Amino acid sequence: MIVRTTVVLAFVAIAGCILPDTDMVTPEGNACGAYAFTIACDQVLSGGARQCTEYYGNFPAGYPARQSDENLCTAGKGTILPGKCPTEQTLGSCTTTSAMGSYGKSAIQFQYEAPSVTAEGLQRSCGRTRGTYAAPGTPPAPPGAGASQSCGGSKASSGAVSFSLSVGLNGAPIACADYFGATPDQVAAALRSGATTEPCPRENIVAICDLPRGSFDGLRAIEVSYRAFDDEPRISKEECEGMGGTFSTTYP
Repeated sequence: MIVRTTVVLAFVAIAGCILPDTDMVTPEGNACGAYAFTIACDQVLSGGARQCTEYYGNFPAGYPARQSDENLCTAGKGTILPGKCPTEQTLGSCTTTSAMGSYGKSAIQFQYEAPSVTAEGLQRSCGRTRGTYAAPGTPPAPPGAGASQSCGGSKASSGAVSFSLSVGLNGAPIACADYFGATPDQVAAALRSGATTEPCPRENIVAICDLPRGSFDGLRAIEVSYRAFDDEPRISKEECEGMGGTFSTTYP
């Protein structure tokens, strides 16, 4: 399943995470830094196959990381384990990392021996999501695997960009927004929410939406969609023009 989202929603999600409404939080960091373990979720799938997923994150202090992952586990009819996933009799593991701005979230999924599943199947499904597969008997790829491109990938230089906010998966950008004309206070607030002062990457662009008034304090924003799994843009021409933007396929 491919998740389609816009940078507008991603920014709202990150900005809403900085409210300190729980003490179950991960340390401050960024997608290039250390990831903290939150929970392990044990599930029985159709056909009797079993999988267990460890969740990690490096969201800012105040983000209810553990509660969020517990909700995700119980929604999938999983059982929250007292520790990490067992590593015996597995078919291997798949580590995936998603990034929102400079913050990241990782999941390490283990599948266990059963008649309905194979190590080759896990490896193929892991590859389709651009995850990092580890064979049975070998340690899983660490949390944050694949995130380096999101942190230090190729960036175009432009003095006009005040800050940018991106959404990526396993190091590959899915969407990004450049914001222009911000005050120092606005830049500082954006950086606290995971933004960066580097402009969005200019490679593998499939769509551009130039918005006179973007989602952050009404600043001008250029939203960029990248070639990901299916080459379809995260925002359509109709959606862009419906928000008062100008749609194109090349960066202005």
